[in-house]
Amino acid sequence: MKKMLALSMAAVMALSSCAVFAGEETIAEVTDFDWAETKKVLDEADISGDYVSFDEAGMKVWIPDLYEETELTDEDIQNEYIGWYVSEEQEDGDYGQIGIGLYDMGTDSIDEYIEGLKEAGYDSAEHVTVNGMDGALHFINEDGYDAVMLGVAGKDGRIFEVSVHPVSTEEYSAVATAIISSIQREDASEEASAQSDDESADEEAEAQSDSDSEESGDVTEYNWEDVESMDGADEILPYGEFITLDEINCKVWVPVKAMQEVSLSDEEKEDGSVACFVTEDEEDAFRIQYVDASGMTLEKYKDILENMDDASEVEDVIINGVQGVAYVVKDQDSCHVAFTTDYGYILEFSWAPASNEDYAALIAIMMSSIQEA
Repeated sequence: MKKMLALSMAAVMALSSCAVFAGEETIAEVTDFDWAETKKVLDEADISGDYVSFDEAGMKVWIPDLYEETELTDEDIQNEYIGWYVSEEQEDGDYGQIGIGLYDMGTDSIDEYIEGLKEAGYDSAEHVTVNGMDGALHFINEDGYDAVMLGVAGKDGRIFEVSVHPVSTEEYSAVATAIISSIQREDASEEASAQSDDESADEEAEAQSDSDSEESGDVTEYNWEDVESMDGADEILPYGEFITLDEINCKVWVPVKAMQEVSLSDEEKEDGSVACFVTEDEEDAFRIQYVDASGMTLEKYKDILENMDDASEVEDVIINGVQGVAYVVKDQDSCHVAFTTDYGYILEFSWAPASNEDYAALIAIMMSSIQEA
């Protein structure tokens, strides 16, 4: 598999959560591109690259290591490109391409630039922000060539525009998201450093808040060791076994003699489902799925749950040493436990029906079993 497509699906999902971005049909959802959030994801996913400065525009762009700079042709220069980068050929025969242009449009007004794009037939042109700058985002799809372009005001009334091709798959879109999110002015380093310091302070405050919560006794703890030592464990536990889910580095005990894993539909997979188990009569179900929470912290996710009309009994939990949030959805007769992940999305374990007393006993065991694989 070539370098570009070696991006893990976890990285793809995380990058997508930083700026919803998977093609022209979702353009209305993209309003703000933020490098601080994207950089955190890239570091955690071990995706490397370097900033390249374009002095004539007073701008800089992050270029992934899997791209190499190529010499500009006379045609490129005539078309006002100031940089061009290409990845290795992919399995589908395509190439990843990044074009950097500096265009004399007679205006540095993004709104006027967007009007010009729409007059030229680019109806998808939309006003966005990227690292605090006003920008114009639009797509092209002509003669089998698809690309996304984001322009900001450069020096001397010119438009600095970054184009990324292709954006036709999740992997390509994730790369495009990272590149687009990186556009900054050359002098942005001090501001970025200050922002990073603020984020560190926020993370320390959140950690302290978690610690205070634990010390106050407001957290319910679940441990697998307690299950193993409970009365009757030697009779119950043989009815199940640990199921390892490699894609989320997790394992959970499932009563496999009573519940079988069912195949997920394409739609369920697209909605984030990882696995689903049901009893033979399909009355009891257990599901594991991702929730796109746009990189929010567990504390913020808990706050949202507490303000939802259909969520109740929201509480902090610690399961085998990992902080989580448990809650109940009465209308669905279901109970849930949620964790944040290293890639900025929420991983949820859900059971239904929660009102079935016999099943509730199994739910407690399954919940207590969740741990790293």
